[in-house]
Amino acid sequence: MMDKRIIEKVYDLLNTPFSEELSLLGEPATDEEIVMAENELGVAFHDDYKKFIKTFGGTTIGVEVYAFHNNEMMSKDTVVDLTKSFRIDYEDDYRKSIIDDSYVFSMDGMGNPIMSDRQERVIIFYHDSDEYEVLTDSFSKFVEWLVDGKGLYDFNG
Repeated sequence: MMDKRIIEKVYDLLNTPFSEELSLLGEPATDEEIVMAENELGVAFHDDYKKFIKTFGGTTIGVEVYAFHNNEMMSKDTVVDLTKSFRIDYEDDYRKSIIDDSYVFSMDGMGNPIMSDRQERVIIFYHDSDEYEVLTDSFSKFVEWLVDGKGLYDFNG
């Protein structure tokens, strides 16, 4: 569960000397936006992810975490846009069933989608090797790992 301590760590990470000139926070997601996106994608967002995007919107915490209204440094792509795009890209892939039951909330620096599945696991798909890896069993663990200064590829779940 994404507790107050993790939320405070994210705020600390986003509070930089440049925060007044350049907001690292996106616009918080609304319940209506979340329900519409879940219906459109046919998935249920996990409570940790919902709490995150309702607090921070789309923001960067070592990787970009997309929502509906991202910070001004991120693209305007939404979690819906990313998920639909990767569902099309992976339509003939052996991992199709995983992505159809997941939502893509991020990408790594190489364009590999990072998603959350029905079991709340955070998974990365490596498009160059056609493999995937479970990074952790929850979005909150994923966030905590990143805000503690660990790199995405240092993940050990």
